[in-house]
Amino acid sequence: MTGLLSLPPELRDEIYTYIVDTPTDNIAAFEGQQELAQSRHLRNVAAQPAISRVNKEIRAEVLPLFYKRNDFLVELSQPADLELAKRWLQAIGDADVRSLRWLTLCGWGFVNLGSCRRARRIRCNFWVKVRFDLMQGQLEFDDESEVSDGEEGGGGRRLRKDIRQLREFYQRMVEERRREGRGFTREGLSGLMDIFQAFL
Repeated sequence: MTGLLSLPPELRDEIYTYIVDTPTDNIAAFEGQQELAQSRHLRNVAAQPAISRVNKEIRAEVLPLFYKRNDFLVELSQPADLELAKRWLQAIGDADVRSLRWLTLCGWGFVNLGSCRRARRIRCNFWVKVRFDLMQGQLEFDDESEVSDGEEGGGGRRLRKDIRQLREFYQRMVEERRREGRGFTREGLSGLMDIFQAFL
């Protein structure tokens, strides 16, 4: 037998790593939905590597590496973004969802800062980008975020409260997964996306 599958598994993994590693963040979307890439933060649609379509054995070896080694971005600024993200989770399936290591949720939100004399509400827009390490159970706000834990001002209290709630929700999810001895599921990540969008 000759060809890729005749090589030792360790060597195949090295080859697959070169194929599946992407230098930039991936947009969690279906191929052909390039309209999502209009955002300055999102450029690369997360298409499964072509080699994963060669046969079932290679697919079973490649896809866990692809999802484990790359960071997948999901923008949730609009309700349609949330539906698209949930369709992406459905399409990749629970087995590949369990392989995900990095999931970054981002989007535009706003805070009402009060009202001026003419009873108009003053809104402050902000960009939030949170990177979730699904294997280690950690989250961090990205440097690109225009909000942080120490945000002050009229809307700062609401932001600090929302950030704290997001952290607490994620920590509860992580503890539950560890107690049950299983990874994240489509349902669990869909719930995380719902909470994140509500945060915005």
